[in-house]
Amino acid sequence: MAAASAAPLPVSDRLLSVCSLHVHVAAHSVYGFSELPVQWGRDVVRLGRIGPGVLRCYDASSFADDDLLSRVRQGFPTLTEALLIADGAELPPAGVGAERIAHAIRLVAEGDSRNGRTERRP
Repeated sequence: MAAASAAPLPVSDRLLSVCSLHVHVAAHSVYGFSELPVQWGRDVVRLGRIGPGVLRCYDASSFADDDLLSRVRQGFPTLTEALLIADGAELPPAGVGAERIAHAIRLVAEGDSRNGRTERRP
């Protein structure tokens, strides 16, 4: 399941530091997506950018932290959405400006034998 949020964010004045910003910028310019670890208080929070407008959150606590999302958006003003991919138990409740999306695609390589079966594609 995934959750996406496009709710307006408050302006945060907390300090945010992007770890290895030059690596993130280089990877994002080459691939169009990248991992974005940030120092947030005493923690390093793992985030990612997908294209110019989507911030990927790897856990529900970062997805629910409006201060964190606001501060990251201040640094990357093209961000318009936050995305969390998690199992249903970890998703925050849907609220104002948040939407739950239940959709999964499983990609299987030729010859992959998961769950006792092998799938082949023409």
